[in-house]
Amino acid sequence: MSIPVFDPRKGDGSAFHPDTGMQVTPTAKTIEVQYNDGYTQTAGAGINNIMKTYNPHWTNAYQNEGDYINSFLMARQGWQKFYWTPQGETQQLCFTCKTWNYSKASGGYWTMDATFIQCPPL
Repeated sequence: MSIPVFDPRKGDGSAFHPDTGMQVTPTAKTIEVQYNDGYTQTAGAGINNIMKTYNPHWTNAYQNEGDYINSFLMARQGWQKFYWTPQGETQQLCFTCKTWNYSKASGGYWTMDATFIQCPPL
């Protein structure tokens, strides 16, 4: 089974990027051992112990753009992985998305937020 690529497009075929200023939160996964004498030993949990969480936000998305984003995330069901190239990155990264929200404003425009959690490389 191939992993799909998240690649929203505008009506003219150009890329529909999230708004600038996207929040990115790196999280380090560590293993810590506390000894009886008060000494603590800490190490990184695996070779890919730092993963990032991205919070893309889209404003003024047209109906078809909002439909694409929502349908793509619904199809992944919160657990299936997908590739995406965040702005400022030079390569596709692997993500899951369990949480997103949207609102439909007047004129058919959508506002959307999501939480993309980076996965270890495959």
